[in-house]
Amino acid sequence: MKKGKARVAALEAPGKFAIREFEVPKVGEDDVLLEVEMCTICGSDPPVYKGLYPGVEYPIVMGHELIGRIVEMGAKAQDNYKLKVGDRVVPGGQDGCGTCRVCREGNGRLCQGKKYSHATRCTEYPHFLGGFGEYLYIRGGMHLHRVNEEVPAEAGCLGNNVGNGVYYTQIRGGVKKGDAVVISGVGGQGLGSVIGAKDVGARQIIATGMSIDRFRFEFARKLGADYTIDVEKEDPVEKVRAYTNGELADVVVETSGNPRALHQALNYVRPTGTIVLVGLNWTNLSSDGTFVNEMVLKTLNVYGALGPRKPAMERGAQIINSRKFPIEEFITHKFTLAQIGEAFQLFDQRRPDCIKVGVEVWK
Repeated sequence: MKKGKARVAALEAPGKFAIREFEVPKVGEDDVLLEVEMCTICGSDPPVYKGLYPGVEYPIVMGHELIGRIVEMGAKAQDNYKLKVGDRVVPGGQDGCGTCRVCREGNGRLCQGKKYSHATRCTEYPHFLGGFGEYLYIRGGMHLHRVNEEVPAEAGCLGNNVGNGVYYTQIRGGVKKGDAVVISGVGGQGLGSVIGAKDVGARQIIATGMSIDRFRFEFARKLGADYTIDVEKEDPVEKVRAYTNGELADVVVETSGNPRALHQALNYVRPTGTIVLVGLNWTNLSSDGTFVNEMVLKTLNVYGALGPRKPAMERGAQIINSRKFPIEEFITHKFTLAQIGEAFQLFDQRRPDCIKVGVEVWK
């Protein structure tokens, strides 16, 4: 463990990173300090980077998809977490106050009082509240999940992606063995959802995307998708109907946030089926009433989903530790902490050969 000061990549203003140094904090009795191995850029990070996310007060340290090693624990934390110094862990999303109703129900990411990453200036103690730094300070209440030593960092840091996929499919979507599932979008969340559906024994997994996603289609099939559909070259509704012998999908997980994809999801799903909405859209949306009408006429179950709950993260960590899926292949590009601006620019270009970008913070 480094003594004295350590580095973070601070987002000083929209589109502007700078390397800053802060004193490595001492942990409180309920808290944990991680030495970060790798942190990846999430699909939800670019809106924060560009200044589109509301309520951000700069400077901040971003990053929540990471793997790290415990270097210090408070006295109570050792009992609460049943972990020890030296363990490799993946944090389970964002923490909250731990006492309000949503936190007590296990939905800390919805807490209005959360103090993590872009909710807190990095100039405030304990400074290290995001994964794009050499250390991450874990306040009591955030769940941690052990990752085996033999697991590559490139796979371990994707605990949130896999945990999200389990949450969207198995928990929020109720996918069960024998179901037909459509995953709309083949970014990190969509590919994680392919894993979640495959893990529970879905009968058919159909992934949809655009022509630019041809590289991601190949990876989706490698993870377990039975079919992929290019919505720019094929009629996706007719393809889904054909692949399911006219029965349509039991569950649709929409991860893109594209307004057109939202309407397509209505046509993928069978009557009384389930749609899980994951993707965010930062443009002004208007509705012609079609979405509401179809929900009523098909008696659909439509759920929003933001981040994983603890059981989903636990299953996600088990999947990663099992090595049943080539999860490390999500990471197609890697950068150092000093190159984080380049990393975000590459990720935001949405190049066909780029799925996830990892930042190796100690290089």
